[in-house]
Amino acid sequence: MNWPTVTFGAVADIVTGTTPPMGDTDNYGPGVPWVKPPDLDTFTPITSTIATLSSKGQSASRLLPAGAVMVCCIGATIGRVGIAGTALATNQQINSLVFGPLVEPKFGYYFCLAKRDTFRRAASSAGIPILNKTNFGKLEMPLPPISEQKRIVEILDHLQEARKNRHEFDDSFFELPSTVFHEIFGDLSTNSKQWTIARLSEIIVDTRNGLYKPAEFYGNGIPILKMFNIQDGELNVRRLDLIDVTDDEYSRYCMLPGDILLNRVNTPELVGKCAVITNQIGKAVFESKNIRVRVDQQRALPDYVAAYINSPAGHNVLRSGIKHAIGMATVNGSDLVKIGIPLPPLKLQQRWASIALRVRAVHEQCVVSRAELQTIFSNLLQRALTGELTELWRNNRQELLKQELREQQRQLRGFAEVPPC
Repeated sequence: MNWPTVTFGAVADIVTGTTPPMGDTDNYGPGVPWVKPPDLDTFTPITSTIATLSSKGQSASRLLPAGAVMVCCIGATIGRVGIAGTALATNQQINSLVFGPLVEPKFGYYFCLAKRDTFRRAASSAGIPILNKTNFGKLEMPLPPISEQKRIVEILDHLQEARKNRHEFDDSFFELPSTVFHEIFGDLSTNSKQWTIARLSEIIVDTRNGLYKPAEFYGNGIPILKMFNIQDGELNVRRLDLIDVTDDEYSRYCMLPGDILLNRVNTPELVGKCAVITNQIGKAVFESKNIRVRVDQQRALPDYVAAYINSPAGHNVLRSGIKHAIGMATVNGSDLVKIGIPLPPLKLQQRWASIALRVRAVHEQCVVSRAELQTIFSNLLQRALTGELTELWRNNRQELLKQELREQQRQLRGFAEVPPC
């Protein structure tokens, strides 16, 4: 469909957020939501955030109305998108679009969702990537008649609701293992069932930090497991980098089924995350930011040990012994073996391992189906924004739409004649 094309700046007020002085604690407290990049990419309009601005903080910021479309325009998270569900403010990493009467806000929101890659490509490449306010305002968007925008939003809202419901179901399922773990072993933070406490040194038979090789060795060879391959206590192999290794390197850094891959360098919240290696991985090694842990399976099963370390109780114990430096945390094999771990009978551990195996199989299916749903949504999003999904609807309303387009053009000419402030 040949809709008119306009720049963001022609149809929206563009607002770059601010950060009121952090040293003045009176700027923060009960008040309006203060949105930062991690708050974006939600399924529903944003109405609350952890950080909020008090009335004093609001006076140093620009409040945005409900319907403002927020786009992260700096750093690795460029392209994250959200829409305001209430009056709120953002920090300076976010440019917001306060659309005028020619754009239905949620149409602008869905357009921005579809154009994440455009935002990344338009950012400067020197140092930290930035898409500044001026260049952001020059980006173009299609401008269907407002009634067609609303019809497109109606279609996409149904699809978005389906995605939201699927994610909520998956999230509830992903929480099930921790519930079952607690039912079997009790509250391990207090050791409520009075299990024997053993040092990991008593059950670990081997630890090794991972392999480091320069960039020229990457691109061919066998998979190398990295930090991002450990997600939510499971091994995620949807992306696997390849590396050339010698026979000697493989013998020292190979991953075998039953090994535990533990992340040793990360933020304090994520360091120590781990996953059990399964048969699906095949021949692979692991990178230097991880540790390979092998346990004596006559005393402890890998699935139990990994689940304990990933649990709040185990992670708190792990964090008590790690090293901190400039926002990062590090754990090494010598730190790991000092940790105490409740040691239930092997039969109970085997019961947990059998449950974990079944949950892992369903988890993998959920991940695949979620990715498929995302692909369907992305394809339909692109088709909606080219007018393909509203073709029949449009054909039945041609005269009305022509009148809307004429009025739209009149308004655009009027905006063009208004001198800049």
